[in-house]
Amino acid sequence: MVNQVLHVQDKIIILRARNGEKRAEVKMIRDEFVKWYSKQKRECHYCGIPEEILIQLPEFQRGKSYQRLEIDRMDNLKSYQLDNITLACPMCNVIKNKLLNVEEMEEIGQKYIKPKWMALYRGIT
Repeated sequence: MVNQVLHVQDKIIILRARNGEKRAEVKMIRDEFVKWYSKQKRECHYCGIPEEILIQLPEFQRGKSYQRLEIDRMDNLKSYQLDNITLACPMCNVIKNKLLNVEEMEEIGQKYIKPKWMALYRGIT
């Protein structure tokens, strides 16, 4: 549990640091974020890959940041706030970026990305 709390604190620190780089504003306090994060199912909102599988994929063995789900703003025009964030795998987060909306990314994630992840996973287990 301690590692999980530290991991969550790292995420909020990163969000605030990004804010300092003139990125999206963070409109939540650490305790709110920790409570939100602790209630989340550990899977990508878009493709559904569980974090426990994500960390086993060779594509994500390069660095620890690639082994974890990331915080995505569902609407990139809005700030980091509890009603606008979700967990996303690094691939879905990069693909969605500012190009796709949530519904489009959910369709792409389920239809195209999830089958690819699962094929990779079956190939290593």
